[in-house]
Amino acid sequence: MKDQIIQNRVNLYKKIELNCDLGRNHGIYFDVKPTEDVLQKLTNSAIGYIAKTLNCFYKEDFIIDEDFLQKYERKILDLPNRTPNGAFHPKRENVREYNQLQRNVVEALKSIGILNNCKALQPCTVRILSGKSSELDHTRPLATTKLHSDAWASHVGDAILGIPLLGDPTTALEFYEPQEVSSDFFSPLKNYDDGLKKFKDKKFLGYARMGYISVFDHSCLHRTSLKGGGIRVSIDFGIIVDNPESLYYDCTKREKVNLEDYRYQYFDLDVYSKLGKEVFIFVEETLKQAHMKYSSKETKTYERATIKIVNKI
Repeated sequence: MKDQIIQNRVNLYKKIELNCDLGRNHGIYFDVKPTEDVLQKLTNSAIGYIAKTLNCFYKEDFIIDEDFLQKYERKILDLPNRTPNGAFHPKRENVREYNQLQRNVVEALKSIGILNNCKALQPCTVRILSGKSSELDHTRPLATTKLHSDAWASHVGDAILGIPLLGDPTTALEFYEPQEVSSDFFSPLKNYDDGLKKFKDKKFLGYARMGYISVFDHSCLHRTSLKGGGIRVSIDFGIIVDNPESLYYDCTKREKVNLEDYRYQYFDLDVYSKLGKEVFIFVEETLKQAHMKYSSKETKTYERATIKIVNKI
């Protein structure tokens, strides 16, 4: 029998279950298979986003074929808009490509029936991770290789939506259902290690499947699985479910735990639905500025540059 806290989280997605053709369904983690056309648009726009970044930063012409992630692995991993946790943030040079990707994300959520069940959503984050252990600093307090809930990183939504698109499928995300969770399970933490005290046991639910849209609630523990493989490219972002039992309402009552501002930045459904089509995300910071900022050994904190909504780019 599930803990009542976990069961309450499962119940939050009942409406989505009725509107979506689910693949896997573990209650706090489920996935949906988009059409091949939708998936191809997402993949092509993600590739275009990475390619534009490579060209602009290195001032070289890159051959973008089915092997480009392997051929240019080192150059991709060293790009200055990529954080230690693999987040690949937009800069001024690649913001058009980013908006095209965001537009395709909106269309994908519409096509599978999830979008209208959300109250608000975050703009998407492309994530580029290597499956090699040496490429990640596992000692960082919020390292994604540690078992964690995104609520512990101060996200104020209900779940993360993720889409593994291309690259090495062995560099995957593992999902677990916690057992006997504490009453303060969703409280923010400064170190994911402290979260291990908030549950007694865990049940393995599976790995994120390439080409599927996964939704994992903040009660779903997860971590990046490193098996020595190559780069994996995925998209992820937070969602707030349109339900009075949403975690969002409790989160807004607590004192803000400011780890990174973007964890608090959600767009209501009306604005989100127009992203990349009628309104656009813009970033002032350039790749060169990011390189100068983060190449310094004194700079330990990576932050997404401030984004703003504009009517044209």
